[in-house]
Amino acid sequence: MQQSVEILQAIDERHVRYLDRRQQMILAGAWLVMTAAQMADAFGCSESTISRKRQKLTQEVLDFTGLAGTPQLLRLWSERHWTCCTAGMQEMIENSHLLTSW
Repeated sequence: MQQSVEILQAIDERHVRYLDRRQQMILAGAWLVMTAAQMADAFGCSESTISRKRQKLTQEVLDFTGLAGTPQLLRLWSERHWTCCTAGMQEMIENSHLLTSW
């Protein structure tokens, strides 16, 4: 239980407010539990591009937390920063703008 509290605290303290549109799209895809192949089809790019961008995004967001960068933690981070750092992701999901061109 203590480990979970420490993970949540580390995630909550990590703010990244400078994410660009593509990064927000990848976060939205992760939040919707889309695979890299599904995101590539939806965004009109290659699966390797999605994987590469997701890996870089995960490092950017989670590196300073000391946590292992996993897709699950990235999704958790995006959920916990819904109103501050991931407002663009929220808007894409709410307005169904996620399936736009890359």
